[in-house]
Order: sequence, then structure tokens, then C-alpha cells
Amino acid sequence: MTRTDRPLANDFITEVCHRWQAHRVLRKLYLSEKVKAEYDLSRAKFTGSANHQHSHRFGAEFGGRFHKAICLHSVAIASRKLAIASQFSGPDQEEDVFQTVFDLWNKKSVVDEWGNDAEPSIQDKLDCLEVFDFLYLFVTTRLFVTEFPSWTGAIMNEWQFAGHALDTNPQAAQLLEICLLYGRWTLSPTDLAGLMSRGNDTPRLSWPVDKHRYLALRGAFDRGTPTDLDVVSQTERWSMVRAVVGSNERGDCFDTSTPCWWDRLRQLVGSPFQPNFLERTLWKLRRGDQRDKVYLYLLQTEIREELF
Repeated sequence: MTRTDRPLANDFITEVCHRWQAHRVLRKLYLSEKVKAEYDLSRAKFTGSANHQHSHRFGAEFGGRFHKAICLHSVAIASRKLAIASQFSGPDQEEDVFQTVFDLWNKKSVVDEWGNDAEPSIQDKLDCLEVFDFLYLFVTTRLFVTEFPSWTGAIMNEWQFAGHALDTNPQAAQLLEICLLYGRWTLSPTDLAGLMSRGNDTPRLSWPVDKHRYLALRGAFDRGTPTDLDVVSQTERWSMVRAVVGSNERGDCFDTSTPCWWDRLRQLVGSPFQPNFLERTLWKLRRGDQRDKVYLYLLQTEIREELF
């Protein structure tokens, strides 16, 4: 919240409280021992490594940090949808607008408590990446796999592999990944909270009744105005990983189906919301894998600056 000398309007305060309450289900979901066990197992399978047992006990500041990450990414999603639907007076205006979108998506710049533009801390970026992974690589996948044909509607009905098992058919898996991609661009954390809250941590098969329409109303199937800008890759996970260390290199994190250096490190260290995460990560980085030495060195430098 931005500090101001003027009193805040009651409707603004009410909106903040409603947003905090609406996202409560996502915080509870992350803290659920059962869900966390499934999430950790999914990360282990993703990285192809052992399923390390990490503490799920977080400090008193967890709620605020988790909610902050949700709010930051909500703004990023809304700005992307608005930019995609906009008409521009020329390429310069379009480039300026989308650069702002990219910065919001990668958490390059946020408004601090005094109302000024500020560079988020390394902890803020790691919190945002963790929340993104949990919501859009884990929770959203669970939602979409449930009655997958219903989510895609006519698109699935016209597809020759309709009805085939997703885990055994490569074309089906590819279509699922495409749908998840559009879901990551259009489903806000508030949408996910609404979907999950109706099923007590397990989404009901019957809601929403028209799942394809639910996605369509949120712009999941809108292509927007053609542009020469690289809107796709600049608003994907790899750009968020890259932003953590401030590197211009893309590295091996090309998409959400390929684990990268951060995924291997996260598997060793655990959730960024754990106490003393940066200190423990710095210790791990001193024993870093040579395959990722460039990224580990950059992240180590960032963490040292954060701590000292």
C-alpha cells in the first residue's frame, strides 16, 4: 500500500480487505500439508531428482509476502490483457506500453511505500517466482486436467485426438501445455481462488458449468492485435527466472516443460518463504553445480548484496 498524507477512502480500504479475504484460500492451499506434499513431489518429478523433505513452517510475515506476490502478478496479468486488446498510434507507443508490461511481468519495477518506482529485492522476486510456480504450474494444471475437454470446448471437439489419455498421447499433452499457457496469461489469482474455493481444495467437476465460456470471457482465446514484439517469451516463466539474477542470457529455461538451474536449486533449498532462506541458499551456492556456474554466481552476488 502506498503511503499518503491524505486519508484513504473507505471504498479503497474495503477493496483491499476484500482482496485479502478472497485470496485467503490460496494461502491456505499453500500451507496445506497434503497439498505441499503433492507440490514437492511434482517438483521432484519435474527436475528428475530426489524428493527432498523441507520444512513447511513459515514465519509470521508469510501471509503478507504471499499476498504481495499475488498482487504484483495480478497487475502484470491485467496489464498484459489490456495491452493485447489496445490499439496504438504507432510502433513507438506500442513498444513503450509493452515494455511496461514486461517490467511488471518480470517484477523489474514496483511502486514502493512512498509512491516511487523501485527495484524489488531479490527476496521479493523469489517470492513472486514461487507463487507463480505454485499457482500456474501446479494449481492450474490440476484445474485443467480435470475435465480437460470441457475447458477447451469447440477447440477440443474439432481435434482428432479428443478423448485420448493426456499422459500417454504426446499431441494431447502438447495441447494441454498450450491451454495452460493461455491460462497463465489470462486467469488471475482471484480467478484461481474462486475456482478452488468452490471445491474445498479440490475443484468440483460441475463448476463452472460452461468452462470454455469461462475462459473465453477472460480472454483466453483472444489473439489481440498482430505485433512484431516478442510478447510471448517476454511474458513467460523463463523471463521471470532470468530477472532473478539480472542476466540477459536465456539459459536452459526455455519453457515450463524444461527444468532449469533455479528448479534444481529450489529442490535442494526448499521454499523461499522458509526462515533464513537467503542465508541457506548462499551456503548451497558456494557448493554450486558447474553446469550453472554463471547463474549461480550472479544469484550469489545478488544475495550477498541483499544480506550484507
